Amino acid sequence: STDSTTAFRIQNAAGANQISVDTAVSNGNLVTNPSAEVNTTGWTARAGTAVSRTTTAANVYYGIGAIDANVTTGSTNSGVNYPISIPAGATSIHVMIKASVAGTFTFGYAYNGVDETTYRTTGCGALGGTNYYVCELVFTAPAASGSPYLFIKQEDALTRHIYIDGLRVEQGGAGSPYQEGQVNLG
Repeated sequence: STDSTTAFRIQNAAGANQISVDTAVSNGNLVTNPSAEVNTTGWTARAGTAVSRTTTAANVYYGIGAIDANVTTGSTNSGVNYPISIPAGATSIHVMIKASVAGTFTFGYAYNGVDETTYRTTGCGALGGTNYYVCELVFTAPAASGSPYLFIKQEDALTRHIYIDGLRVEQGGAGSPYQEGQVNLG
């Protein structure tokens, strides 16, 4: 019922791990609920959006859950926010996004709780169909102020489901994609 650094182990006669599974590893991820495995804690809806957790396998990329941002009113800037204060310095953000209807999406970091133009990317492009796409943003985070948050929003005015999974915020370097747990050999 809780994550463990020794969730599963196969050892040799001397007690050395041959295969081990660590379900408690965070891999430096600053996001506490990156994949909605249990609930939607921390994720908040933007205007015209309802946030829920989906466990439908076709809409999940990692594990058993993902965020379902159901855009119900078809308005520009609909989507989700995730409150986080990123320490100043080199930062990378990776997220998997899938849309039920093709469209263009922006995600980024509002370091002061207001500015959504300085640290953002529209590099997610036109997403849609049955595939998840990785979106990333690498930048030097300034000192946070106010109520900072990450945002994922649509640039058009359509109704759709935006599925979000594996949000990873990491300091230093270019970062790496999200992972759930870790398997070690030898």
